[in-house]
Amino acid sequence: MKRVVLTRESPRNDELRDVLSATFTVFEVPATFTEEFSAAEVCVAFDALHIQPATIVVTSARSARALAAVLANIEVSPTVVAIGPATLRALEHVGLHGATMAPEASATAVGAMPLTTPILSVGAEAPRPELTETLAQRGLSSTHLVAYRTVPRTLSEAEQRLVAEADAVVVAAPSAWRVVKSLVSPTSVVVVPGETTAGEVRATHGRVVVAASTQEIQRSLASSI
Repeated sequence: MKRVVLTRESPRNDELRDVLSATFTVFEVPATFTEEFSAAEVCVAFDALHIQPATIVVTSARSARALAAVLANIEVSPTVVAIGPATLRALEHVGLHGATMAPEASATAVGAMPLTTPILSVGAEAPRPELTETLAQRGLSSTHLVAYRTVPRTLSEAEQRLVAEADAVVVAAPSAWRVVKSLVSPTSVVVVPGETTAGEVRATHGRVVVAASTQEIQRSLASSI
């Protein structure tokens, strides 16, 4: 059976692992781990920004709980934009319904949408620049609220071998790719959820497939490895 490595941290691989295991030999090699800030810490940080946003851009699923805490401190009802289906599902999971999903799972696509200022983005401690740059081209600015930080893992020798021998590696974020990119075989397929991560991977790897949902990933792997 073909070998597939999933690089998200537990339990974020569970659904995909269960589906793929019927067809592939699946291994979990978390490339990063997440340090999420508490609701209290996020709310203190939000208060320090002195902003009442008209639009909130949620850049990852990990930001959903932070946004739920922040919305309790916002006097208006902002438009919430989610990047990618996983982020939209995470928002719904914490009871935040009615968000708009970007037409593509990339910060660049969000930056091209008709957004009302002030704009607040919620996401990682070190966000990629695409959203800010795209907005700046339109004369718009945004403020970023940090909800979590992503910390790279040091992979064991056994984990490194699993990545090197994989027929496909599923990579959910640029931070994960930076951990595994030196290990991934040039013949391996790298599956990514959207164009932001795809751009990072394509800079050093030739075989990239964009697939966001579990079903899309399953179909893509079935046809590519």
